[in-house]
Amino acid sequence: MPSRNRTPLYVSIGLWGIGTRGMAMAFVWISLLGAAGISLYFSEPLGLILLFAAAWYWLAVKWMDANDGWAGRSAAENGSR
Repeated sequence: MPSRNRTPLYVSIGLWGIGTRGMAMAFVWISLLGAAGISLYFSEPLGLILLFAAAWYWLAVKWMDANDGWAGRSAAENGSR
């Protein structure tokens, strides 16, 4: 179980308020779909912002997977009451 001090800043910020891997992956897919939709219908720079967000979520999820970070989350962070 990783300590909070070892979690990189980009992971802490990227997953702030997201308690489960499933929710984080939902944000990845929503960001990708939003980027595609916005790029097609509005403007490409706005779509690139969401594409950046999707990449950020993906990298944070990959770090958590590699470092068993999901098991280290407390019950409150995982959505349990």
